[in-house]
Amino acid sequence: MKVFLVDDEVVIREGIRESFPWEDTPYTLVGEAPDGEMALPMIRDTNPDIVITDIKMPFMDGIELCRTLRTQMPWIGIIILSGYDEFEYARQCLQLGVREYLLKPIDAEDLRKALDKLRTQLEEEKKQREHAESLRARMNHSSNTDGRFLKEKLIGSLFSDEALEEDAENALNQLRAMGSPLTASDYAVIDAAFEPVETGREAAASLAEGSGGVVHTSGSRTGTRLLTLGDSARDTEEKAYAFASSLVTELERAGCTRIRVGIGEIVEKPAEILQSFKTGEMWLAEVPSPLCQAKGVVVRTVASFVSAGTERMLASFAKKSLIGKALQMPDQVRKVIRKMKTEGIFATLEKVQAKLDQPIPLGYSSAGVVVESGRDCEFNVGDRVACGGAGFANHAEFNYVPKNLMVKIPEGVSFEDASCATVGSIALQGVRQCEVRLGETVA
Repeated sequence: MKVFLVDDEVVIREGIRESFPWEDTPYTLVGEAPDGEMALPMIRDTNPDIVITDIKMPFMDGIELCRTLRTQMPWIGIIILSGYDEFEYARQCLQLGVREYLLKPIDAEDLRKALDKLRTQLEEEKKQREHAESLRARMNHSSNTDGRFLKEKLIGSLFSDEALEEDAENALNQLRAMGSPLTASDYAVIDAAFEPVETGREAAASLAEGSGGVVHTSGSRTGTRLLTLGDSARDTEEKAYAFASSLVTELERAGCTRIRVGIGEIVEKPAEILQSFKTGEMWLAEVPSPLCQAKGVVVRTVASFVSAGTERMLASFAKKSLIGKALQMPDQVRKVIRKMKTEGIFATLEKVQAKLDQPIPLGYSSAGVVVESGRDCEFNVGDRVACGGAGFANHAEFNYVPKNLMVKIPEGVSFEDASCATVGSIALQGVRQCEVRLGETVA
């Protein structure tokens, strides 16, 4: 089972990471964070089975993190670590579905007992859910087949190019009459492709059924499309991202390959659902691990820095029309015009379109562990390294990084801090460019 650790005390995180015998247990530590705010996107990415979290933390404390996880990812089991033996904390945790409440300091034996107990509960609950779903499916197969087919057809009609606003409203009215109201403040479409299609569809449908009416499915030629409902744009985005991350994990567990999952733009009106479907702005893609080259290494990512400004800019750029992209890159437009004169209009447009259609990997500052080293590289397997560079330090499980775009992490520096190295170096370069002198005041 995958475990994620959240605690603002570096000593506690290092103690659990280093002293607990992970290799001798069925548990894998997939990530750690110093507070709930940093942890939440990482939890969505790693999709752990169990989260171990402190209560008292800056920015987002453990109570708020538990509340968010219960809403967005209710299948995750939670263990609380706390230095406070207070009834009020315990009461709030119980209300939020926390299974275990451990007082600091803890030792490896206590943690192992808590993990084993929670694992048994989660596995039993999973068996009960599967049994109930199987029984319900057998009992209601004949009556539900037609209803489920009609529901998927109606949801699928929302993605049709021919759908008008009244068509969308009509489809929603029919779904409401069937007992499946899809009324929401905001919507987002998740488009998933995978092989084999039928196996993946069943996994996606099962996951959607457990979403509490937040996500609804409709089959497509290459996989499935899912409509996400939310109370606000931010709420919809968070739910869509959390579900997409979980979907990738479930598809992998089901044995699916060639997985691609895209999330569309957040829209407010049912008639705009097609627009969300057509403007997928983010993909979670299963790709082969990178090959190691002579002058670089393959790094297993432990922490990856999310630059909200840069990644928001890339997402915004991806949604622009061809004209909008041209207006944002006048220098590139001049190059295209020159190329048209030498290679012709149609040949140039084909190359431009092919270039624009290429996906852009996100991320440029990360930290991790070397798992393979090239023959002309001084880094060794097992080295802790900070990495930088767009196209190399991506938000990915494994990255190939040239040796001149990484540095060893000093002892005592965490992966989270080391993942900020590239951002810090950019700031230092700005100071150098300003040629600031001692005694000068700068903003």
